[in-house]
Amino acid sequence: AWARLAGAFPDWQLQIYGTGPIEAELAARIARHGLDGAVRLMGHTKAILRKYLGASLFAHPAEFEGFPLAVTEALAAGLPVVGFKDCSGLNRLVRDGENGVLVAAAGDRTENFAAALAGLMRDEGRRRALGKAGPASMADYTPDKIVDLWEAVLSLPPRT
Repeated sequence: AWARLAGAFPDWQLQIYGTGPIEAELAARIARHGLDGAVRLMGHTKAILRKYLGASLFAHPAEFEGFPLAVTEALAAGLPVVGFKDCSGLNRLVRDGENGVLVAAAGDRTENFAAALAGLMRDEGRRRALGKAGPASMADYTPDKIVDLWEAVLSLPPRT
């Protein structure tokens, strides 16, 4: 998707954080598409919140997720999220037009994803509005609420 966008958005850069088994494949794709300056594999960082706060949007092109922790972090940091409408896990957190954009899975998924990204990249006001709704949309996942849920599940006495 980024290969379709890079020429139209020369001031933008895609940064991919993390490491894993497809890192070499991603590096090869970046080189094959001539995206060496537009896409950077950033590796692991302990300062991910700082990276979220410096970003404009969060792209999550997965087809499946159990519980996308990175998406919750991005939303909590105020980033609008772009992901697929049929991606379980993500589609429970991202509310289309409220805190992000859910992309149609029918048809050309890559083109659909690129179009959704381009729409947000062109519209700073919309990015800001979607991002502003992110933290409130993650209120049910704050540490205190999650601890309370675990305590209830485990039938532990309430915290004092």
